[in-house]
Amino acid sequence: MDKEQVFAALKGGVENKTRRLGLTKYKFCFVAKEAVSFLVSSGIAQSRSEAVRICNVFQNDGLLEHVSKNVAFEDENLYFKFCIKLKQKTAEEILDKVMPSVEVKKRKYRLSTYRNCFVGSELVDQLIVTGITKDRHQANQIGC
Repeated sequence: MDKEQVFAALKGGVENKTRRLGLTKYKFCFVAKEAVSFLVSSGIAQSRSEAVRICNVFQNDGLLEHVSKNVAFEDENLYFKFCIKLKQKTAEEILDKVMPSVEVKKRKYRLSTYRNCFVGSELVDQLIVTGITKDRHQANQIGC
């Protein structure tokens, strides 16, 4: 299997769902230990340590990340999510298509003023309306 096939198998082999850690909910994530188990049980990896190395490659490539961002992939009960990595040209094409419909302006939020901002949900809406993504989940994965 090549790298893309392994990644597709991994995405299909783990359960993405909302999970809770303390009072915080994390949407569309999977458990690292379950990903390792899947890679070994499916024969993609020969050992749990090899499965961790495979997932570390995906993490280094920006294809998956810990829900808190800067945590390395390990064979533990850690929450990770899949990311959609875009090529620079593709990202520019997407922005050219959706940004005319998204209002960029100075905005106030919690006693601070931010220049040149847009509302994320408006961008997500435009990604769906223009057909770039099929749903909010896929839109939210872009650029993790």
